[in-house]
Amino acid sequence: MNGHTHVTPATGEQRDFIFAPAGGESVTVTATYQHTWRGDLGPCIGVDDVCAILDAWTLADQGRRRSLWPTTERSDDDVFIAYTRKGQITLGSWSVATDKDTYSLEALPGLLPRDHYRLTETPPEQP
Repeated sequence: MNGHTHVTPATGEQRDFIFAPAGGESVTVTATYQHTWRGDLGPCIGVDDVCAILDAWTLADQGRRRSLWPTTERSDDDVFIAYTRKGQITLGSWSVATDKDTYSLEALPGLLPRDHYRLTETPPEQP
């Protein structure tokens, strides 16, 4: 991720992030800092914000980007992502990161190429 602030967040703290897909409209999502399955504390978002990010990402280049939520019992917590780049098809999945069925924003660099988007944490409001 880029655009981090220097203040370490606390568990349960909420912060806003701006997801700006290259060539598309930006969306703002609110992440809650939670411990992931790996034990890391990171910004996590719910399904609605995942949909907002992936919709913005897809709309920025509809011909080459897709996301799909499966409807099977076996894999209903993952969203599958596909895009073409330089003639190659890339497939990936964004899995839940916590026991609260939330998704880590820190997973984005492993899912989407860096030149597809910019993710920036908005500065905290000053009292």
